[in-house]
Amino acid sequence: MITIIFSYLDVGTCSFDDAKALFPECICKEFNHLKRGQAANATLMGKILLAAGLQQLNFSMSEMDNYRRTLQGRPYLNGSSLDFNISHSGNLVAIALSDTNRVGLDLEEKKWVQLSDFDMVFTSEELSFINDDLDNFYDYWTVKEAAMKADGRGFGLHPKEIKISSKVKEVLIDAKKWFYRPFEVDSNFALNLVTNLDWCFEDVKIAFMDKFQVNKSSTVLLSNLIWL
Repeated sequence: MITIIFSYLDVGTCSFDDAKALFPECICKEFNHLKRGQAANATLMGKILLAAGLQQLNFSMSEMDNYRRTLQGRPYLNGSSLDFNISHSGNLVAIALSDTNRVGLDLEEKKWVQLSDFDMVFTSEELSFINDDLDNFYDYWTVKEAAMKADGRGFGLHPKEIKISSKVKEVLIDAKKWFYRPFEVDSNFALNLVTNLDWCFEDVKIAFMDKFQVNKSSTVLLSNLIWL
């Protein structure tokens, strides 16, 4: 099963001091080098969604004590069966979690871009499909980024190395096959999920976190999820 939880930066309030009561030092240290602003708030919201996901999937909050990053920068919970991936753009933040699958998630706010600037990112077949259409561009771009994140090498992979087959919704990286599906959580954003197992898309659950509160005295996250 795969669970996607998303929320907006203006949902709830949580200061970085509040976060220190909820998260272990291995997570809090990621906040320390960030300047306060939208990017920092999005990073904090991503960790709040991780905590909400752990609670929802009946994992112990102590799992976060084992938060690590690979040499390529991919976050993981050491020794846990749970895989997760976080993405944010604009005022929207989302996380995908699974205890059966490897997952990669990317979302992008749909803004005007000069599509010709991305010719080196896509193959000729992909450019033919995009056909100067902004929605098609963001669909393919989020697939590529989600695939990079699922693979674990991130931008250590050149985007052109990731071959997309839109007819069967598959991605090929170094002869390894991945599978993807788009999901709409907000019409102003593109969101794609990439995973290593194709059957799992029949059991994807999506929830919107419409409010949350950090109880500092008991170091508990109180959140409300609306399942879509």
